[in-house]
Amino acid sequence: MIEAWTETRNKHEVMEIMAGAGVPCGAVLDSTEVLSDPHLRKAPLVTDLEHPRRGPYPMPGNPVRLSDSPTEVTALAAAR
Repeated sequence: MIEAWTETRNKHEVMEIMAGAGVPCGAVLDSTEVLSDPHLRKAPLVTDLEHPRRGPYPMPGNPVRLSDSPTEVTALAAAR
């Protein structure tokens, strides 16, 4: 029954309907959706890095934020 119901809707519609009914839920985003999501970019959980040959490209940031242990996402590994 659930499969038949969800087949007629996209994941965002299912999330909205379920959340409206009080069911804790969230859509599972694919990599393209994650890297282009404006909320994740603003957080900033997605950042643009500069590759020496490819130019700018989006990269997930570190979701862990510790005041005494800041982290930085760099293109160092991509340049190798």
